[in-house]
Amino acid sequence: GSDGATGRHGSPPSSAAVWSGVRAGFRTLNFLLPGTSCCPELPVARNFLLPGSSKKPAGVAVFFAWSSHAMAVDSVEISKKINECNQLLKSENPQKALDLSGQIIQSNSSSRDAFLCKGRAEVALSQHKQAIESFKVVGRLSNSGMDKMMASAMLGNAYKANNQLQDAIEQYRMALEAAKTLKNQGLERVSHELIASALFLATKYEEAIAEY
Repeated sequence: GSDGATGRHGSPPSSAAVWSGVRAGFRTLNFLLPGTSCCPELPVARNFLLPGSSKKPAGVAVFFAWSSHAMAVDSVEISKKINECNQLLKSENPQKALDLSGQIIQSNSSSRDAFLCKGRAEVALSQHKQAIESFKVVGRLSNSGMDKMMASAMLGNAYKANNQLQDAIEQYRMALEAAKTLKNQGLERVSHELIASALFLATKYEEAIAEY
C-alpha cells in the first residue's frame, strides 16, 4: 500500500509527484530566487529533505554557497570602506569620514568599526553628543577584552570633550579594570593617565596626582 513516502509496492514516488508537493509548499512562503517570477526550479529550504533521503538536495547546497559568496564579497567591500574612512580621518577630513561611515552603517548596522570611525569623526567635528552615542554602540558591539577597553576609553574621551567629567572618569576606570583583566601594564598606565587628566579638569588635583 501507499504510506505517502513510497508508491505502490514500496516503490518511490515519481519526481513529478515530489516536486508537485514541494512547489505548493513554497508558494505559501513566497520564496523567489533573484530574477524569477515564480517558484525556484529546485526546492531550497534550510531543513527540506527529499523522501527517503538524509541529505539536502543540490539546490540547497547551491543556494547556501551563493549566499556565502555574496556575504564574503560584502565583507570585503565593507572592509575597504572602513579603511577608506580611517584614511580620511588620518588626512584630517572628518566630514567625509562621517558621511562615509553613515553610508556603511546604512547597509550594515552592526559594523563596530563603522561606528568607531563615525564617533572619531564626530569628535573631530566637535559633535560630542553624537560621538557619545556612537561610542556607546561601539561598546555594545565589542566582544573582546581589548575592544571593550578601547570602547570605554573612547567613550570617556567623548564625555570629557563634552565636559561631562564624572562620566568620563567612570569610563576611564572601566577601561582601567579591563586593562587589568588583560594584564596589560601599558594600557593600565594609559588608563591612569586618562583618569588623572579628567580629575585635573574637575579640579580634583590631589586625586589626579595620585593617579600619575
